[in-house]
Amino acid sequence: PHGGKLPHQVLQWQHHDGSAWYNDSGIKVTTSPSDFEAFCRSEDAEEHSSLWLVAPRFPQLQGEYRKQETRKERSQPVWRQVSGEGWIFSTNKGRWFISDSEEGIANNRGVLASTTQHNGSAPYRMEQWQFLSQGSWQSDQ
Repeated sequence: PHGGKLPHQVLQWQHHDGSAWYNDSGIKVTTSPSDFEAFCRSEDAEEHSSLWLVAPRFPQLQGEYRKQETRKERSQPVWRQVSGEGWIFSTNKGRWFISDSEEGIANNRGVLASTTQHNGSAPYRMEQWQFLSQGSWQSDQ
């Protein structure tokens, strides 16, 4: 219960992974764009349990993704789309992929990919992405 507090006044948030609720220190609500930007640049930002994807070329993959607390692939976290079939995962070559099905994880297949290896950086820290179009990767610039 929020006890009459507004969202930005609540200090502890939780997320649900489909079966249970977990306290999540990575969730922050703010009324200030500058506070948001500062948090995203901070070390705490690596602990985000939710990511939001904006991908106009793939509207079915847009929206919120939740980190799967009990799952890692190739020693990296995995995020699942909350209201769809999308997955964000690390490939065996160390790039982030976004797939439109869970099978993409096992097969190292996706429709969006970071252009470079992530070297342990979170997906939202990647500066350039590419998309699959007619069997070849195209720059998303």
